[in-house]
Amino acid sequence: MVNWTGLIRWAIVFHLFGVIIWIGNLLVIASMLSLAAEEVGAARERLILIARRLFQIGCNIGALTTVFFGIALILLDPSVLMLGWLHAKLVLVLVLLYFHYRLYRRILNLENDPSSASTREFKMIHGFVSALLLGILALAVLRERRPLSGAIAARARRGALPVHWECAAEFSGRASARSERDCGTAKSGRRRIRS
Repeated sequence: MVNWTGLIRWAIVFHLFGVIIWIGNLLVIASMLSLAAEEVGAARERLILIARRLFQIGCNIGALTTVFFGIALILLDPSVLMLGWLHAKLVLVLVLLYFHYRLYRRILNLENDPSSASTREFKMIHGFVSALLLGILALAVLRERRPLSGAIAARARRGALPVHWECAAEFSGRASARSERDCGTAKSGRRRIRS
């Protein structure tokens, strides 16, 4: 029998790992390229070369990891597609992918014309990426808890469906009367999850 809760938790771990690598590298590269405008000659070219390598290794791998495990999380629990906060989060992720692509194009342009670097442009990209990260985190952390319907909770206890990871804390015995009703009856359920 598949341990859906454990699988979902590991997918979340790798999803967050990808986010940290991706966004961290985007922010570092934007900061480095804002300094490139102030440098001349070989120093500027060296910063651009380092930015391109960081982008290829860190940003692309981080973005692929984030998107892959994000899709895996949705496939493990497709009912999250009915939640409004996820739609807003996905829109912000699409905007973030736009800035990912824009930064990549700017790095390629800087390799051909290093004098076109603009401190202001890269500081703005840094600010937008930071604001998008804040928005995505706010949507993911401050969202409303989603109750499981009675039929879904019963199927999840039988192992026919993954128990949504938000309800794992309620199944551990720390649940209030309302959350026990919403996430399935933790006291009478056969499946208890330890956190």
